Amino acid sequence: LLVLVALLLWGGGSRGTPRGRTGGLVAGAMALSCVGDLIMGGHIPTPVPMIFGMLAFGAAHVCYIAAWLALGRVLGAPEVGLQRVSIAIMWVVAVVLWLLLVRAPQQPALLNYGSLGYSLLLCGMAGVSVALASRHPRLVGIPVGALLFVASDVILGNNAFRHTNWYLVGDMIWWTYIAGQALMVWTSGMVPSAFDVQAEDG
Repeated sequence: LLVLVALLLWGGGSRGTPRGRTGGLVAGAMALSCVGDLIMGGHIPTPVPMIFGMLAFGAAHVCYIAAWLALGRVLGAPEVGLQRVSIAIMWVVAVVLWLLLVRAPQQPALLNYGSLGYSLLLCGMAGVSVALASRHPRLVGIPVGALLFVASDVILGNNAFRHTNWYLVGDMIWWTYIAGQALMVWTSGMVPSAFDVQAEDG
């Protein structure tokens, strides 16, 4: 459903406007996320679903990063220094969360360090979105969504790598994930519409 919403927002709202590139990238990110979900759920067979799932979601985060950078170019990008600080802070958060909640020495090194690389990419995406919203507060739904995505994947990693299983853990993973993706898709597709005239005039 979110893939469809992203495509509709791109095709019906942003395509052909100054923020059209953002809409296409967000739709691509949602499509790659859907592929990641299918891999993780075993509906697309792969040798190591966790690794291939992280690769699909990693590609989605690259699309999201490109989308937030493209949106910044249209609306006015944040200062480079602020963006770097925001990313650096989120990278520290990624390493701390990985060490405290995800890293599991009993798991293969490929899974452990693959999850660390994925965490850095995910939190880097969140850092870019935080910097963007710091200049354009109307876009606050994007970093809120990104941080919910971070929360979802930390819970998922904790469950999958350390086998921590608490009441409704699966529901928490899904609801934070769905809410996070929905906020990023909806905010990037709808909230910036008021900026189109500003971007064209500027």
